[in-house]
Amino acid sequence: MRKPTTLLLAAGLCVLSGEATAQTPIGQWRDHFQYLHTIAVVEGGNNIYCATTTAVFKYDEQSGETVRYTKVNALSDVNILSLGWNSERNALIVGYKNGNLDVIANGTTTSIGDIRRSSISGDKGIHDITSVGSLAYLGCGFGIVVVDLARMEVKDTWIIGPNAGQLQVNGVLFHDDSIYAATETGLYSAWQG
Repeated sequence: MRKPTTLLLAAGLCVLSGEATAQTPIGQWRDHFQYLHTIAVVEGGNNIYCATTTAVFKYDEQSGETVRYTKVNALSDVNILSLGWNSERNALIVGYKNGNLDVIANGTTTSIGDIRRSSISGDKGIHDITSVGSLAYLGCGFGIVVVDLARMEVKDTWIIGPNAGQLQVNGVLFHDDSIYAATETGLYSAWQG
């Protein structure tokens, strides 16, 4: 009767000793994020990028390789809301719920925290990213923010709600000579001169 108990205990110790050798070495990090829900997908530079709330996965179409970007190795924050691609700068743009923005290009990440640090009250989340030339148009919880990706700075802020009120912008689109903003209260447009 003791033999099955002894075998069970020995098997448990073997499993535990195997886990002990698979631990992350001292001084290195390992992430434990959840990757259950896809937030956004964007294509750019022969890669496909997929975002969850805590990571971005890059799939290289030519090699079939997948790389994961997290706060441990490339991103500056968590709670991702949107992704965008800028062809002119060959850069991936990551927008967060708190207004933080990451621009990933040439293996480096530049964090632009101007929206997060701004005195604007309410929702600062970046809900959409659209690029034209070297500019990124961010659909935010309060309006539209224009970011100059060549200079890595905020160029302009547009509060587009009635009576200059804040209005969540869920999508930004350019067509012909106009810009369109999709909001929860309807579609807004303006002539681009």
